[in-house]
Amino acid sequence: GGNLGILSLNDTGSKSKDLSVLHAHSEFITDFDFCPYDDEILATGSQDHHIKLWRITENTLNSNVPSNPEVDILASNKVEVIKFHPQADCIVSAVEGSAIHLYDINKSQSVFADSSHEDIVQSISWRHSGDILASTGRDKKLRLWDPRDPSNNQVADSHSNNRDSRVVWLGDTEQLLTTGFGSGREREVLLRDVRKLHEPVASYSGDSSLGVYIPLFDPDTNMLFLIAKADTALSFWEVLDHAPFLQEATKYLGEVQAKGAALVPKRALEVMDGEVNRILLLGQNCIVPISFQVPRKSYRDFHADLFPDTFAPEPSLTASQWLAGEKSKVTKVSLMPSKTGKSLIKTNHHLGSGPKKEILNSSVVEDSVSSELNKISVSNEAEAETETEKTDSKKPSKPQPARKPSPPIKPKPANIESKVTKSSPVLTPKYVDHVKHAFNNKETPVEPPKKSPAVKRSTRTFGMRVSKFRHLNGNIFPKEFHISDLPTLTRTVPGESNGFDANEKRVAVPIGAAGNFLAILELSNSGRSAAAADMPGLLTSATVMDFCWDPFDSSRIAVACDTGDVQIWNIPEGGLQQKIEEPSICFKAHSEKASVVKFHPCASDIIATSSSDLTIRVWDLTSQEEKFCLQGHSDQILNFAWSPDGQFIATVSKDQKVRIFDPRNSSEPIKEGPGPQGTRGARIVWVLNSAYLAVTGFSNSPTDKGMSSMKKLLSETALSGLGIEKFGLYLSKYSHGSSKYSHGIQNNSSELESLIRTTDTGAKLGSRKD
Repeated sequence: GGNLGILSLNDTGSKSKDLSVLHAHSEFITDFDFCPYDDEILATGSQDHHIKLWRITENTLNSNVPSNPEVDILASNKVEVIKFHPQADCIVSAVEGSAIHLYDINKSQSVFADSSHEDIVQSISWRHSGDILASTGRDKKLRLWDPRDPSNNQVADSHSNNRDSRVVWLGDTEQLLTTGFGSGREREVLLRDVRKLHEPVASYSGDSSLGVYIPLFDPDTNMLFLIAKADTALSFWEVLDHAPFLQEATKYLGEVQAKGAALVPKRALEVMDGEVNRILLLGQNCIVPISFQVPRKSYRDFHADLFPDTFAPEPSLTASQWLAGEKSKVTKVSLMPSKTGKSLIKTNHHLGSGPKKEILNSSVVEDSVSSELNKISVSNEAEAETETEKTDSKKPSKPQPARKPSPPIKPKPANIESKVTKSSPVLTPKYVDHVKHAFNNKETPVEPPKKSPAVKRSTRTFGMRVSKFRHLNGNIFPKEFHISDLPTLTRTVPGESNGFDANEKRVAVPIGAAGNFLAILELSNSGRSAAAADMPGLLTSATVMDFCWDPFDSSRIAVACDTGDVQIWNIPEGGLQQKIEEPSICFKAHSEKASVVKFHPCASDIIATSSSDLTIRVWDLTSQEEKFCLQGHSDQILNFAWSPDGQFIATVSKDQKVRIFDPRNSSEPIKEGPGPQGTRGARIVWVLNSAYLAVTGFSNSPTDKGMSSMKKLLSETALSGLGIEKFGLYLSKYSHGSSKYSHGIQNNSSELESLIRTTDTGAKLGSRKD
């Protein structure tokens, strides 16, 4: 319990044998914290009443870390929590039972102590300006401390259950956030404004669990992450400056039970890859990085709107200056690699030396650069006027021709537009204003461009066309929108049916072993579903083969049965409350099993059904009469689809053929083409304004066809006319566990573009697959 494993941030793989171990204390280590202004300094606190500071360099990571601390302070009690002061050099805050101490590291002595808490202090957090410290304790109180002016201290009631709690300041603002437990042992999150400390601005109550939420906050993006020990889900919230103030954005569902979590500093992120945050999740025997990336069309340039200036790794005051009551502006630094280089890595800080004079705020740098540019501009104008005067004294005045403007630079492939040409200065006052507008999310006034020949947009690398959906993000809805704990699904639904259908209000799903019960669930009633005996739905009296909602009436559904019957059911307003047994319409559609049923996309009361008798029949529901019978299949019909305008029907069958029918003009197919070679199942759909057909299926070989076969099969032209420009777009049906793929088909291209893959347990949220 007195040792710490030390790893480099970039380490990967197994570390069971060559892990560097810091033998820090003789008893259990209760807390530790890295120095905000030196990446090599680590502070540790222990039950042995000691606070120690260690310097850990890259050279010591390959072997056991030396056990000689740079500073060793003897505390008056067991150290429970330890935190560096964010602005003052050599000030460390520590929790010792119910008391809070501030230690001057250089003098190894306490410079502030207070034990106003009536029980053990559970958590502390500094406002980033370093003037106020917040704390929560087992006495169910939230306290604000100003160590230099006790008259500013405040106290308020915190969470009603004292099992555990955490507090975190939201950067350098007037807001702070606490996590804990309510009176019913449910987990709570409270957002407060220190100007009205007694009234939470926003609150959230979660499920009951033993672990308190660990809040991780990024002040640059207002991203809040919540996770608790033993949890596998990491919640991402946004902190807003308006109601509702706290809003859950997404949730990462992993497989590793958390033992702890940490937020990687902004200075260590891959900013040129759009990585805005990274969470390190500690498991039982692993460390899992979870990256949050923002999609962009190009990552060649630095996106300043995603990465405003962040807190610099530099103290703004010495310990004596801070204790004397001095204040200093919070220092910030740019994350743009071309500006900072390796200066974001801070090491070899001499404790007690205070801030370096050359570290300036980005705003100060901009102002200084702007003033220098103005001076240069003024001096250049003065020199030009002097030269003009000299010339005028020698020669008569004569109008000079204006300098011809240089030709515009053509945009390079795969590069975003830039207003700065090669001949422009590194930083102009106009560009400074542009950056300021970008940081404030304001539109920059743009002068009307001069007329120039239109430049055709370049394709991306390898000649791939760009889809407008290529940066589409797929996110799983939070659990409160899920319908969970469904009873056992029926196994009698054939492969021709999708086995599930939904409209804007309801979903239909077959339940039970008998296969004659179709459950109807309201989307508005999310949560745990009822048991099969109490679940509302349709008792069809025959095995359900397929079903389809009416596109013009969200309360009507058609069901195809193994008896050859088609049943039409009407759902009452507000949804079903119990099982119903009598359909509104029932008629004999086929002499054999009716396998697929589909409503007409444009005309009401028109449906089409397919059957094992190898026919497709079109029906008028008002009169229950057969209008057309489509023939020409030599084997089982696997699937069919109406064209969006309702004129044609496309089918795919076991005889490895794709057919096009015009029901009102012919009972035979008007065109045929090759389909999937396998017979296990297939699906067909019209795409791109009925100009293409997309077909999914299987190959004959034991291994499913992969993505590489698409381009070849796309080039096969089997049809012409009828608006079918290319026929037989073949997408293989393949399984990748719980992954979902989305693809885009280019309108004038023979290429298919994979847009995104979302996984239930992926380590990256908001990631893309281009």
